[in-house]
Parts: sequence; C-alpha cells; structure tokens
Amino acid sequence: KQVYWEFNMMYSAAHIAHYFLTGPGRDGRFGVLTNMKLQKLVYYTKVWSLIDGNNIVHEPIYRWEHGPVSSDLYRILKKNGKSEIPTIEGAWSDLDPHAALIADIVMYTYGRLSAFELSDLTHSEDPWSSTLPNNEITSQVITEYYSKHPFAVNFPVGDDRPFHPLMTQSAHAYTFDMTEETRNSMGVYASFTEYKHIVDLTLEAGSVFRRS
Repeated sequence: KQVYWEFNMMYSAAHIAHYFLTGPGRDGRFGVLTNMKLQKLVYYTKVWSLIDGNNIVHEPIYRWEHGPVSSDLYRILKKNGKSEIPTIEGAWSDLDPHAALIADIVMYTYGRLSAFELSDLTHSEDPWSSTLPNNEITSQVITEYYSKHPFAVNFPVGDDRPFHPLMTQSAHAYTFDMTEETRNSMGVYASFTEYKHIVDLTLEAGSVFRRS
C-alpha cells in the first residue's frame, strides 16, 4: 500500500511513543524506555512541534507529580509498571517525514537522559511548575515559554540549516575538562544530520560525547 503523507498530520501519544520504540530507540542505545521516559519524550515532541508550528501530538498533556503526562498513553502503558516497554499493541510507528524529523531531534536531544533526569528537567521549566496539579499544560503556556528557549532557534526545522544542540546540565558536565575553543566548537553543527551522525558514532563507541 502506497502512503501519501501530508504535513500538519497529528498522531496519538501512543503512536509517537511506538515510533521511539521501533525507530531511534530500538537498539537500546538511549537506555531503557519506560512509561515515565516515553511520557517525557512525547511531551517534548509536542513542545517542539508546537514551536515548529505543526503540533503533531493531538492529546492534551497534564501536570502530574513526576512531570508532564499523556493520560491516554499512561492508561495504555501502566500495566508495565516501571519496566521497559517492549512494544505498544495496536500502535503504528510510521510518521510523515516532517514529524519523524521532529521526533528524531527530540530523541537525539533528550534520549540520553534518564527518566528521572527528564522529570527533573520538566520540573525546572515554567509550563509544569506554573500549571496546577492534574491540570492540562496548555499549548498556549507551552508556546509562550519554549518560544523564548535557546533551543527554539532550531525551529521551524529543516535539515538545510545549522543545528544548535541543547546544553543541559549533563551536557555541560561532559565539557568540563575541555578547552574553551573545543567547547565553543560544539555550539553549532552544520545540520541535524551532522549532529545525529556524531551522536551515533559516540553511542556506538560507548564513549563520552565529544565533537571531533
């Protein structure tokens, strides 16, 4: 069956999560994908697709104790407890090319953080902290905050433009013993493809992330 994709398509949180499981996260290089970690990856997919101008996650995201959560996805995955998620029954993983690019950027940006590191990160950001418990983190709140975030410079996405990686506390820790020149050289890549290639090589080697 031939599929014709159109931009501005929206997907369920389960479909986005299944893409992570069967796509960039399929070989375990980004660690164990649990309910909690997948929830945060889906949240950031919604975040950056909103900033991109094409929201691709149609379910609302709520403020729960351990961070942003899709309640629909939680109901599907809760039977797994805190264990690794092997697959999501009934979900399909095909995304249109633009949505897949955003999801890949999210995985390669946030996927190397643990579930608890991702939870802490969301807690440090205004959309979670300013939303009342169990209330929806609205698209308006997300857009107002993340449009001013340094990482927003990458959007709208396109693989023909420079890519600026997210500098989390973990990323800063990796660069602690580098020279200032080396640190500065890591600030921008020619494209997301270049950044992805460097990360792939690093993960395959099992070494600390550094740009040559």
